Amino acid sequence: MDYHLSCTTKLLVTVVQSEEMKLSFTNRQLTITVPEEIQTIGTENDTVPPLQEIIMRTIYNFYHTSKKGLDPLSPNSLPRNLCELLFYPLGHCHHCSQPMFTIVYPKCFPLTETPMAALYNGRTKMCFVAYCCSTKCLQVFDLLS
Repeated sequence: MDYHLSCTTKLLVTVVQSEEMKLSFTNRQLTITVPEEIQTIGTENDTVPPLQEIIMRTIYNFYHTSKKGLDPLSPNSLPRNLCELLFYPLGHCHHCSQPMFTIVYPKCFPLTETPMAALYNGRTKMCFVAYCCSTKCLQVFDLLS
């Protein structure tokens, strides 16, 4: 699968086969494996997140905006894995801080193109990977702004 993030950045989503399946993506000839908790890597072409992500966001927003928060959820109200995911999301969007439950939209920033470039004198292929919650945040997020 070949996806385009922008005119200058190309994102290739692949599954690397080893002892277990691991998700990774390629950016500028650098393959980056994402943490195993991430179920899906989104791209700019994905206009709708997976159903489980939509459901988790809805439940989270419903309870988060209520006065009691997530406390009223009994351990039996959701399957254990979903309850744990609700209380401990994968992370939060680098742009809007919304929790992400099953899918992330990665955006790479080579360290040589950041203020940290002076530390490496242009001799590194390391990247800072920002995770966004949606294609909208992916398009808008800029590490330097």
